[in-house]
This record gives sequence, C-alpha cells and structure tokens, in this order.
Amino acid sequence: MGDAPELKPCPFCGQSNTIQTSRLYLECLECGCYGPDAKKGQPRNDEYAPHRAWNTRADTITALEEENKRLREAMERAARYADGIRGAVETNQVADKDVRGVAILIRNNLRAALNGK
Repeated sequence: MGDAPELKPCPFCGQSNTIQTSRLYLECLECGCYGPDAKKGQPRNDEYAPHRAWNTRADTITALEEENKRLREAMERAARYADGIRGAVETNQVADKDVRGVAILIRNNLRAALNGK
C-alpha cells in the first residue's frame, strides 16, 4: 500500500501525538482519546482505515465547533440587545411599545441563528 495519510490533530486536546494501538483504533498519547472504530464502512484489509476514520472524526468536531461559535455569537448579540433595552427601561428612555419591539428583534436574531442564517 501507499503511505499513511497525514493525521489531523486530536479533536479533543488539539495535539498531534497519535499512534495506532490496534488494527481498528488510533490513540492520542496526550489525552488518551482513542477511536473511532475503523471497521465500520472500511475494507478489512485496509491498513490505513484507522487513519481515515480518525481524520473524519476531526472534521466532524471542527464542524461542531464552528456551529457552536456561530450560536455563541448570536447569543452575545441577543445579550447586548437585552442589556441595551434593560438600561433604557431603567432610565425611562423608552416606552413599553419600544421594549416589545426590541424583544421581537432579539427573538428574530436568535431564530435566525438557530436556522443557520
């Protein structure tokens, strides 16, 4: 066979100190993370199946981290809106109808974030 695929860093600790501990798994020597099970969907005689399985998991973790970042940013925007309206209400700078409008704006921003927009 050819050369082993270059391994992505551990999806949990970010280190690159990884070894193949069995025919099916790789293990991170830094945090002890291992897996995933390479036999799922891979030919039995593929010696680099664990490498490809490891790299695929890293892609999944990266996608989840990006989604988490996007949702955190939306929550931070909503918190800023809420802080602004709270300050305006406390200083009597807005009417009740204005508070309702900002609440709708916060809701719409959160819904958009949850829908990936």
